[in-house]
Amino acid sequence: MITSMNPRRNPIFPKRLIHFTQVVAQHGGRALLIGGSVRDWLLGKPWKDFDIEVYGILPEKLLELCKSEGSVNLVGASFAVLKVQLSRTLHIDVSIPRKERSTGSGHTAFMIETDPFMSFKIAAQRRDLTVNAISYDPLTHEIIDPCLGMTDIQVKVLRHIGSKFREDPLRVLRVLRFMAQLGFDIAPETFDVCKNMTLEGCLQSLPRERIEEELKNLLINGKSGFIERALRTASDMGIFNMIMPEIEQLKDIQQDPIYHAEGNCFTHTILAVDKAAGIAKRDGLNNTERYVLCLAALVHDLGKYHTTTVDNDGRIRTYGHDKAVKTDAFPLLERICSNKKTIEQVFGLAETHMQPLHLVQADVVSDAAIRRLASKICPSSLFDLARLVEADTMASWSSQSKQKMNAHIFLRERALSLGVQNKPIEPLLMGRDLIELARYGKIPQKYCAGGPHFKHLLDKLYNAQLDGLIHSKKEAVDFLLNLEETGDII
Repeated sequence: MITSMNPRRNPIFPKRLIHFTQVVAQHGGRALLIGGSVRDWLLGKPWKDFDIEVYGILPEKLLELCKSEGSVNLVGASFAVLKVQLSRTLHIDVSIPRKERSTGSGHTAFMIETDPFMSFKIAAQRRDLTVNAISYDPLTHEIIDPCLGMTDIQVKVLRHIGSKFREDPLRVLRVLRFMAQLGFDIAPETFDVCKNMTLEGCLQSLPRERIEEELKNLLINGKSGFIERALRTASDMGIFNMIMPEIEQLKDIQQDPIYHAEGNCFTHTILAVDKAAGIAKRDGLNNTERYVLCLAALVHDLGKYHTTTVDNDGRIRTYGHDKAVKTDAFPLLERICSNKKTIEQVFGLAETHMQPLHLVQADVVSDAAIRRLASKICPSSLFDLARLVEADTMASWSSQSKQKMNAHIFLRERALSLGVQNKPIEPLLMGRDLIELARYGKIPQKYCAGGPHFKHLLDKLYNAQLDGLIHSKKEAVDFLLNLEETGDII
């Protein structure tokens, strides 16, 4: 199916890109834009990436043309993809039409066969979804749509192309990512294929890095309002059971309807993730910050599986669930995350997500309590924690939790007043300062050299800072010398 576009709707491309397509045409080929960038443009979004598929030119000749127009990265050459830098700011991916034949189970078990003279229809068969199989000719302004993806864009449906979809298990997760990103429904037949592939265990062949990549894409590029639907669909497909059973088992955990009229703990959790994504966008968080916040929302209530009880009067209690989160959160995070700092940040937020509520309910909250909380959750920040508490609150449907509604506001205001909203206070004295004092004979000589004995003294000093007893380096030194006089330095 080839459609001519209204010239008023024709996009404007960089001159270097148009020149490249003209060079290809001069050598008897045709360069078409393909995939997600075309899909997004048809949805009214700006062009972000330029993926080009070149027909009619043999691979060796295409490589020669690409080198004549810019610098070429051959990393993707084994998959018939060339990464070409046309200018300082313009990078494109150039590929040749190809067939992919499965040679085993898993995401990478494929035989690649390129054919620059392949028909558009056959070339489109290797793609995952109809909406990702649309091509656009920037010279003739024609749209080539052999799989009727434009129709699915109009009705907002994600539909797989054919039987080859089953050959790549990663596509199951990609469908959910596009659902969260675009807000499209999944065609019934595509849902059935994804569910069957999941139940057959295909996801077990995926390495952790690929699972995390798709999860990260879903949480970073998904939109609040769409993410919750995508996560619920993931559960319906059996995906949580396969790769994150700790989340799936939250369906069995009922919650006190006074504070959680939204439903069980699973429902609350996926709502919290969705709200966290919206908060991250509102606050302009970068991708890493948003990912950490959404993961913290995903695991924040895992402790309820181990702590939920029902009183004699029928009230549901979850005392200590924030402390019990470690039992399930660590195994889950280590299974899906490759970055130890990310795990540390996520766990720090999840383990302390109830503390702002306890603080706002207290009669008196000292500055030291706020400073200590900032130190405890580092490398995350109190503003990060306030965002998690806000997401938790927004996902809790109740008119009787007014104190909780103010917990994140209270935390932000107190943290800002003390200057610890983004990081804890810096220590006034470091190990090098102790070494200098020891060399001048102010404190015992054993502090002339570093070692584990430093921790005891530095902790005393930092705790005094947190308590507001010392505020400058001079006061810190005086405090230290007083410890020496009283014999508290060991």
